Amino acid sequence: MPRVALATPLAVALMLVTSVASADIVIGAEADLAIPVGDSSDDLSVGYGFLGRFGIALGVGPIEITPEIGGGYQAFPVDELAVYTGAHLESAREGTAGLGRAFVGGRVALDKDISPAVYARVGLGYMSTPGDDYFGPTLGGGLALEFRYIPLLNLGVHVGYDSLILGENEAGVDVPPVQWVALGAHVALQF
Repeated sequence: MPRVALATPLAVALMLVTSVASADIVIGAEADLAIPVGDSSDDLSVGYGFLGRFGIALGVGPIEITPEIGGGYQAFPVDELAVYTGAHLESAREGTAGLGRAFVGGRVALDKDISPAVYARVGLGYMSTPGDDYFGPTLGGGLALEFRYIPLLNLGVHVGYDSLILGENEAGVDVPPVQWVALGAHVALQF
């Protein structure tokens, strides 16, 4: 019985490794409409963003698994942003909240001409607002639909949820996470 328990995971791993039919380089770009949700919608207006990603697409039967790395920038116009020092309101300011991030993640898709996919990302982000600067972990994920009729070129649309966890500001006040829904389009070269 112990031999069977040891041999089974080994056999599954061997089948997965030998069934990888292809490995392609994927270089992608995304453009998003960023809609703040949760507590973020109180201070931030609908913004925009762009993102670049690099990955290796591994074909495993009809499935394509793509580990990837990347980075992006989101900009949120700020009508009035309350800046708190301790428990007191210092001022309200206008401007733009800019959020840069770097991430690792992956996507799983059907390897077809019309390809539905799911993706997830984790990373680190930095947000600069008219009142303060923040650094923290980022989380995100979503659904995508790609059209792969043109050789080497994937065109698609996506919807996702992203967040930057802020923690405390310099005055020690808890700041809620920045959360947004990303609606956008993407293009990728796959060769």
